[in-house]
Amino acid sequence: MRSLLTWVALGLVVLFIAGFWKFAEDVRETPEPPPQAQAIVALTGGSLERLSTGVRLLEEEKGERLLISGVNRIVT
Repeated sequence: MRSLLTWVALGLVVLFIAGFWKFAEDVRETPEPPPQAQAIVALTGGSLERLSTGVRLLEEEKGERLLISGVNRIVT
């Protein structure tokens, strides 16, 4: 019985490593460009990169309009 549990545990470890390897390979692939959308939503907050990315996508005509949404941090 103990030998069977050892083989099962070893098999699970091998499956975990193989799954992680597949995930790492998939992450390295170049993502597909975003499809055409009716609107692009940029959430404001701690980074201006969200807004610049939204404007860039609008300039690339990935959406018909840009919606900017957010709340100041001092609003409760």
